[in-house]
Amino acid sequence: MNNFCAVLFSFFIVSLGQPSRIVWLCPVAACLGFALFFRAISSVRDSWRRFWTAVVWFSGIQVIQLSWMSSIEYQGYYILLVYAVISCCIGLQFGLLTRWIPQRSLKVRDCAALAALWTLFEWSRLLCLCGFSWNPVGIALSFHPIPLQSAALFGVFGLSFWVMFTNLGVGHSKNWKKASQWFAVALLPYLFGVIHLQYQQHNQTQLKPIRVALVQTGLLPSQKVLLTHRASDYILPMTQWENILSYLPDKQWDLIVLPEAAVPHGADYAVFPLSQVQQIWKNKWGEKAENTLPSLIPPFARQRFVQGKEVVDVSNLFFAQALANVCQADVIVGLDYHDSWTNNFYNSAFLLRPDHECVQRYDKQVLLPLAEYLPCEWMRNWTKSYGIFDFFSCGKEDQELQARIPLSVSICYEETFPEIIRRNAQAKVALVNVTNDNYYPNSSLAEQHFSHARLRTVENGRPLIRACNSGVTAVVDSYGYVVARLGEKGEDFEHKQGVLECSFVPHIYPTLFSLWGDKGIVILSCLILIYYAIRCYFHRKISKLKN
Repeated sequence: MNNFCAVLFSFFIVSLGQPSRIVWLCPVAACLGFALFFRAISSVRDSWRRFWTAVVWFSGIQVIQLSWMSSIEYQGYYILLVYAVISCCIGLQFGLLTRWIPQRSLKVRDCAALAALWTLFEWSRLLCLCGFSWNPVGIALSFHPIPLQSAALFGVFGLSFWVMFTNLGVGHSKNWKKASQWFAVALLPYLFGVIHLQYQQHNQTQLKPIRVALVQTGLLPSQKVLLTHRASDYILPMTQWENILSYLPDKQWDLIVLPEAAVPHGADYAVFPLSQVQQIWKNKWGEKAENTLPSLIPPFARQRFVQGKEVVDVSNLFFAQALANVCQADVIVGLDYHDSWTNNFYNSAFLLRPDHECVQRYDKQVLLPLAEYLPCEWMRNWTKSYGIFDFFSCGKEDQELQARIPLSVSICYEETFPEIIRRNAQAKVALVNVTNDNYYPNSSLAEQHFSHARLRTVENGRPLIRACNSGVTAVVDSYGYVVARLGEKGEDFEHKQGVLECSFVPHIYPTLFSLWGDKGIVILSCLILIYYAIRCYFHRKISKLKN
């Protein structure tokens, strides 16, 4: 009965001990959550029974932590199958780890080898499960900037190694004296965090303040895109642009960021009558507005003849370039793009410079199955019922946007992949992410996504500028502290509509993670396992010789 209570209690701690859920449970989960489970099942001699107990226990934890995947309103019922498969696969990984835990008391080298194995399990999810990056156990240590500083060494997977290493040691300690020694080990990330913050803040590089305006449209998919079964929700694209402009005060910034897929109809499709856009611009900016409109050439405009009269229509890029001109700011906006030369579609972020009219583009590299790319052709009719008609191609790695301030741009889910952000962040002053979390409304996705975003700042020693359609629109400094945020956790921040204005000094610093990335912890884990395997091999040989 005591063991059952311990398993149940550990289930509660681990499943809710995330920054996106119950913050005060995070430090408990990081040093004790798994330990209670390991101790409870240590008396079970049958390794297969331990295996299946662990599979069920950890699969259940994933069901709670990934509960946002149960939102079927815009995804359909297929997402429930994906939800179940992913939860079970991660549960099987934990089951394998638990089955290989020896029955004897664990030594430091045993804990290190098992923690290394788990770290490789987590890292392997990036290579399979369609590149699944959510829920490394190390995210529990990102609840506060102090323990989060350890991510500057080996990234989030380094935090996962330490969480599992600590819990294995605590869970298999023979007495409280030994357990207290492991609790002291659990405090090392906090000690490192304090020292790291003091050192970096004392030696920080002083740069010029950046003034940013981050637009959050707060629209549901049915409001942004015309869905046949929810046509009454639809807001005309011209009205969507009018709303965006109404949020922006008449000021000048260094950077204006609009979210992923900010408005429909793609980047350069000319669908807006020029006369109406001119009137909107005049109403918003006054007489000076006419001089800020871009040239009537592709990709900004298209001229055609209707009944012998010339008609000029303009595109979403026309709006964005005009905004850059009138505010004298670089503008980054997420828009869909169709490459007519290759007939490929891309989920892209565009950079427009004031008075330049030279459009730069970054294409998303990591696409979501079914939502952004089609794994199987027979699924096409299925996705049409949810308003998904076209699918994207993957972007190339070597895409840089040359802004006045050196920026590294990512789109949505990409910011959960440490290597992509690290590769693009070299020699940059800030990370910029445009996101759209609105396909899972009223769920924990937005906060969980933001937890991953904060990790990238400390891993790379770079601040983050983040604009969402719905989600957490915020500025985070290079130490993981939230400088500004549109709406607080617990509020209805997802559906807020408006602009987050912020002026901040970007502090940047080199990190060990930016030097070696995920390779650092992967190589270290492999070396630990190789050493452990060799030691076990010779230990068995010596035992046989003695016998």
